[in-house]
Amino acid sequence: NDEGGEFVLGEIMSVMRKVMDEVLSEQKSYSAAMVKTWSDEIINKCLSYVKKDKEKYKYFVTVTILESKREGKSGAYAQVGCHYDAEKDHTYQQRWENPFIICLLHIHRVAY
Repeated sequence: NDEGGEFVLGEIMSVMRKVMDEVLSEQKSYSAAMVKTWSDEIINKCLSYVKKDKEKYKYFVTVTILESKREGKSGAYAQVGCHYDAEKDHTYQQRWENPFIICLLHIHRVAY
């Protein structure tokens, strides 16, 4: 956190990457049966982190987990749009992948 208690971009991006690594890096295949478990764990870990923010923000966390095809033909793209106060609100996004899984993680911070 910086002096004002607000999360800095590099810090939250680092946490997002760390959380995805912790949950997904040991996975050697995509498992439809495990996607909800992985998603819940990623979301809960991110929410635990952002709850430490002392500023008045609401946080929304979204995660998309896709199967990566071995032929190298997999792809994923996500875009979020909203109308907000560019001075106070922010959307953070990270993409993580291995040969089996693609994960798209977004954290939305909205002042209230």
